[in-house]
Amino acid sequence: MSILSVLTTLQRIHDAHGRLTEIRGHIATFNRAARFNPRRSDDWDVLGVRDENLTRVNRAVQRSGAMFARIRRERETVPNRSREMSGLFGAWADAYARYGQGSRQEQQAGQAFYTMQLQWADVLTTQERQAAEARGRLERYQGFYADLTQLFGDLRLLAERYVRYWPNSAQQAQALACMLQFEECQQSARRISNDIAAGLHNVGQWEGDISASQAELRQWLRWSSNRRTAMRDVAESRIPV
Repeated sequence: MSILSVLTTLQRIHDAHGRLTEIRGHIATFNRAARFNPRRSDDWDVLGVRDENLTRVNRAVQRSGAMFARIRRERETVPNRSREMSGLFGAWADAYARYGQGSRQEQQAGQAFYTMQLQWADVLTTQERQAAEARGRLERYQGFYADLTQLFGDLRLLAERYVRYWPNSAQQAQALACMLQFEECQQSARRISNDIAAGLHNVGQWEGDISASQAELRQWLRWSSNRRTAMRDVAESRIPV
């Protein structure tokens, strides 16, 4: 599975199933808890942790995390057709020597050579677009999960403070339950952030391989653009690259 196909699956997870929307909604709820009064046990309910809201958020993040972990492992293969181009050039030069310029065999060999160039260019153009798309998606996720990590880290510290505030009380138990749930989500979001960083590194390597292949293709294209030089090299069996 490619990086982009994993990201497409993640987009379906986040968007089609509404999980990203759900998480965003709960983030807004948590942020509105600025008026939260830890001295009142009922105010802990503002954070949505006494029902299944936060449990759903944690499950959503964990499910997404399993897919993000795949991004760390995925690598893209970029085609480099220089070897094939050299072989086709050799076949073209051979047809020229055997059958002469303008012969059916020479024209077919030349057409095969130029067709390979076009196919190579088309694949690289597609991969360049896909790599840019993958980078854009990952960067959007990167910002979101960084915010999620920070938010749940702040909430964990808040809950931890009030675990100490009510020693040996029901409120302490409630604050502890909150703290553990916040910590769980923070850790999941942090793992995802690390996987996204690894994914961006992989995309960077993909982009570098595309650039290297494009550089070689440009050499072939420059040679091909000068028809006189091209036919002279074909006639002399002098490979251009």
